[in-house]
Formats: sequence, C-alpha cells, structure tokens
Amino acid sequence: MTILLKDEIPVTQHSRLADNMQSMKSQSERDFQAKDEQAEEMRITLLKHVRYLEAELEDGRKQRTATATVRKKVEEDLKR
Repeated sequence: MTILLKDEIPVTQHSRLADNMQSMKSQSERDFQAKDEQAEEMRITLLKHVRYLEAELEDGRKQRTATATVRKKVEEDLKR
C-alpha cells in the first residue's frame, strides 16, 4: 500500500527526494568549504608575494639613495 502525501507524491519517493536533497546540500557545503580554503591559500600566497615586492622596492630605494649620496660626494670631491 502506498500512502500519498498532500501533493500526491508517494512517501517513499518523497523520502528519496529528501535524502537526495540532503546529499546535494552536504556536497555543496563541502564544495564551498574547499573553495573557501583554496581562496584563503591564494590570499596568503598573494600576500607573501606583495610583501616580497615591497621589500624589493624598499631595497631599490635604499640603493638609489646610497648611489645619490656617493655621487654627490664624488662630485664634491672633484670640485676640490
């Protein structure tokens, strides 16, 4: 005997659909979590790269400052 629900879907089919929906929801949550972890890893990688580039930029500034200081000193020495 098949018991029908209000919307005429057999109880067994309704149960299977509910199980299917729960499985899909669980899979979606796992997929979302994996994507979230992947995005976090990418954020960390990019942050490390930005810090590296900032350090390179600072080194370049220090080298230009040192070069300008040496150039100024050499020019002053040549004037004497």
